[in-house]
Amino acid sequence: MADHLLSALHALYHHEDNRVKDEADRWLEQWQQTVEAWSISDAVLHDTNSILEAQYFCAQTLRTKVQRDFDELPDHAIDGLRDSLLTLLIKYSKGAPPVRTQLCLALAAMSVHVPAHRWGSGGVITWLANKLNSVPADTALPCLLELLTVLPQEANSTKIAVRPERRRQHAQELKLSLGQAFEVLSSCLSQPGSRIREQVLEAFGSWLRLSGGTGLPLDGAALSQHPLVTAALEGLKSSEMFHAAVDAVCELVWVTVDPESGALQPSMMPLIQVVVPAVMGLRPRFSVASRRLQAEHDGKEQDTSDEFDDDEDTAKGMARLFAEVGEAYIMLVASAVPETRLPVEAMLEVAGYPDFTICSISFNFWSKLARQLRPTAFSPSRSSSMMVPVQDMASNIESAPAGEDLPMDVSQAELSRRREFFQPAFEKLITLIRGRVRYPEAWGSWSKEAHHEFKRQRHDIADTLDDAAGVVGFGRCLQLLLEPLHQLSAAVSAGAPFDWRSAEAALFCVRSVSRHATEPGDASMLAVLRALPDLPAREGQLQQTVCYVVGQYSNWLSNTIRSGLADVQLLQRLLQALVQALEVPASTPAAAHALSDLSARCGEHLGSCMDALLELYNSSLQAGVGLQLGLQAPQQLRVLVEEDVQQIM
Repeated sequence: MADHLLSALHALYHHEDNRVKDEADRWLEQWQQTVEAWSISDAVLHDTNSILEAQYFCAQTLRTKVQRDFDELPDHAIDGLRDSLLTLLIKYSKGAPPVRTQLCLALAAMSVHVPAHRWGSGGVITWLANKLNSVPADTALPCLLELLTVLPQEANSTKIAVRPERRRQHAQELKLSLGQAFEVLSSCLSQPGSRIREQVLEAFGSWLRLSGGTGLPLDGAALSQHPLVTAALEGLKSSEMFHAAVDAVCELVWVTVDPESGALQPSMMPLIQVVVPAVMGLRPRFSVASRRLQAEHDGKEQDTSDEFDDDEDTAKGMARLFAEVGEAYIMLVASAVPETRLPVEAMLEVAGYPDFTICSISFNFWSKLARQLRPTAFSPSRSSSMMVPVQDMASNIESAPAGEDLPMDVSQAELSRRREFFQPAFEKLITLIRGRVRYPEAWGSWSKEAHHEFKRQRHDIADTLDDAAGVVGFGRCLQLLLEPLHQLSAAVSAGAPFDWRSAEAALFCVRSVSRHATEPGDASMLAVLRALPDLPAREGQLQQTVCYVVGQYSNWLSNTIRSGLADVQLLQRLLQALVQALEVPASTPAAAHALSDLSARCGEHLGSCMDALLELYNSSLQAGVGLQLGLQAPQQLRVLVEEDVQQIM
């Protein structure tokens, strides 16, 4: 059977005929489900002459069998398999990392299946430490550290076929071993090599994540001085350990917050005092990375005199740290004390980063902060927060009333003060992201996937602008969003060509905040609507956005006309513009939707537009007859049927 296995693997990886490869793949998949796969995979891995392809496949097979088919094993074979897996792990300690990882996952799955008492006193961690204690450190450490990383990661894995109660019991058993895990990991820090410290931090982050902020063996004071915490914060300064340190520090941030209420845990204040300043201390590095990337995008010569030289991935890690601090302490930030400006300024720097992937990391923070500044944010279920400054932790935080919650009912005056406090930040946010929705010059040459991704980015920005408008107010938000249009108008007046992309971007942003237009008669919004029919009709994407703006603001327009703040002639012009937009293929669906919206919300004002409506109605009738005769109907009429126009009328 082993010969058949090796032949199938050779065919899968090396045969030139795809049919033979597919047949070999099916055979191997069926073979993995057999009982013989246990012993044969174990034998191949113990064979010193086995090739890498066979090693990885058999290690993967054992991992899969332990996860899904553990009940196939007789009870007397469990201990033997466990010892064999550990022996193989030691054998492949310096071999191919993928093989070692599969064996670690197999042992982690065994720890879920096998009850704690069968691992002896101290559980699985003590068993592993004792077994590897006699193995040379350079061989044992890679195995031990990877095991300590995957054990907590796999604790709640649904890939392991056990009953839910056993999965929960095992996770609780591991949580009770947090102290042991921290002790073993701390002892590994004394070993030389940055790779060892990186693995220690990876494992440390996994155990913190498993804890969920509860059941930690140490309080904030002890953790703040713990060697693992010190190593994580120092790792932020190391290029080799940076990403592992980021993961660990992010988990440290969240263990300081109550997982249910979201309030800071008073016992964790000393830990916060060391973590937050270390994170905020990364801002100069992030600013340099942002400035260099912007210079690269602008085609300018980069300044190489800075002491920092971080790449894009490192900048992303710093942005993630800023965001985790801001989101974890969002209720504290929302208290709007002067010390909270620091994390808000850091998030503005993230929002201004040239690369959208990093810029968008800040969006969830702004959404959460905006929700905290709404009156409903201070209901009893969401108001629990400690009034503690975030910045200058070493001094200011000690004088804060730790443990005090926000009042159950925040007064309107207090809410207004907080909104006023954050207004400049949200205004800056609007100016930072409004231009990111502009269609690029090379849009036509982009792939379908790139088009889809850019449209998704535009909608993410629209959501963030909507959050910002809820804080700064519709009028002020509209002023900021229209600034590019005013600049474009001035440029055109000076002889520059009309940039439809900039106009479309501004209108897209205006559309995104439409739900905040509750008061009729805003002069700036009226000016926008009056200008829409005069925009170039040949640009389909521009006309599409024009139609969407008309549709989104149709209810506001109806209220404005009803209030006597606008006349029906504006409605007539907009109706004519929509009918013309039906003739542009790119804007046809949007125009049809806008006509429907306009009729539903402005119907009481459309009496003077009957001529245009009758013409549209007659055209739809002709289109219907043409379709019945098999003739090609005009594009604009394929999306409108007779019933649509009857509804409009």
